Amino acid sequence: MSHHLRRFFISPPEGHKVVLEGREFHHLKNVLRFEKNGLIECLDGQGHQYIGKIIGIKRNKAEIEIVKRQFFPPPQTKIRLIISLLKNKAMEMVVQKATELGVWEINICLTQYSVPCPKNISEKTRRWQEIAIQALKQSGCLYLPQIIFEPCPVKAGDIPQDTLKLMALGPREGQAKGEQSSQPILNVLNQKVSAMICLFIGPEGGLSPEEIKEMLGLGFIPVHLGSYVLRAETAAVAGLAIIQATLDAMKQSGGN
Repeated sequence: MSHHLRRFFISPPEGHKVVLEGREFHHLKNVLRFEKNGLIECLDGQGHQYIGKIIGIKRNKAEIEIVKRQFFPPPQTKIRLIISLLKNKAMEMVVQKATELGVWEINICLTQYSVPCPKNISEKTRRWQEIAIQALKQSGCLYLPQIIFEPCPVKAGDIPQDTLKLMALGPREGQAKGEQSSQPILNVLNQKVSAMICLFIGPEGGLSPEEIKEMLGLGFIPVHLGSYVLRAETAAVAGLAIIQATLDAMKQSGGN
């Protein structure tokens, strides 16, 4: 399919037609000024990619006819991010970049040193989902990550056994707290890749010794992303990029 067409997010169509409303319609009509018979690309966040033809534009909606559709199966190895709640802009940036990097699921939790939970968490979650949709359109990723707010990191980390569980620690974190020493993330990725890879990122102030112990008890492997102290949002993006690049390299070499 053409990479030059403008992308729009739609609900999975039941037939050969779909209606654009709300923000997507505003972008089509008032920002990009599309007219009847124009061609667009549509994504539903569930692996389908469509070419649509505009067959009608009304005051508050546009009718699109699907002229071509293609399905792409989900990745063999899915990536799940568990991250402690961060400040507004940092959290939004992580959601955006995680979507661009093809993350399957984003779990946002609370830890001892994370920022306080806002009262309007449902509104925040909707905002994060909208950011993910825009990132999906920009990047061309075909699967929209599910965003879940689960306050308890232990519950968020209680995942299927066939998962490679990674806990990112700072260069001084494990040593200072007397826990199991971390190893380079690439060392672990090169040894084993499962059906899912879960990356746990703590808050700006790091994880408490009790939290590290709890995650170790759930089978998380402590890893580090280098010798420098990274902000939580930087660690999340760096870790996800390393994982995705490793998976791509394995795929090209036939190792996955």
